[in-house]
Amino acid sequence: MQTPKSMITKNAMKWAETLKKIEVINVPDGMPLMNARCHFNSINQVKLGKAVAVVEAILVGDKKATAHYINMDSNGEYYDITLGWSWAGSDYRLIRIISADNEELRDASEMLSNLKLKMYKLSSKQLRFLHLGDQWDLF
Repeated sequence: MQTPKSMITKNAMKWAETLKKIEVINVPDGMPLMNARCHFNSINQVKLGKAVAVVEAILVGDKKATAHYINMDSNGEYYDITLGWSWAGSDYRLIRIISADNEELRDASEMLSNLKLKMYKLSSKQLRFLHLGDQWDLF
């Protein structure tokens, strides 16, 4: 029997599979950060001039769709400063490219919360009501 949590996750995965798959290159200049702060890491790359944009994406795994932020360099290539080479070849799906001058980059936490809420709202109100857990830990 599927749980509300698994059904909500499945809905997000179905949506992610409709998005454009993108190739992500290895991390330039060293090791990945390997932390749970992709939204801050990607904005920092733009602020340091190492990337021209933040890329809002979904990282699709076997049983999970994860809200994730990576970068685009000046050559138009995507790279993941957070996970880097350890996730090379993973299924990254493009949601949108956020330019360096976009006001959304002022609040990384709100940007991530909005994406997670969007993923959560892909499921019906009834299903979300049945899910008793923390919606922010789903994605």
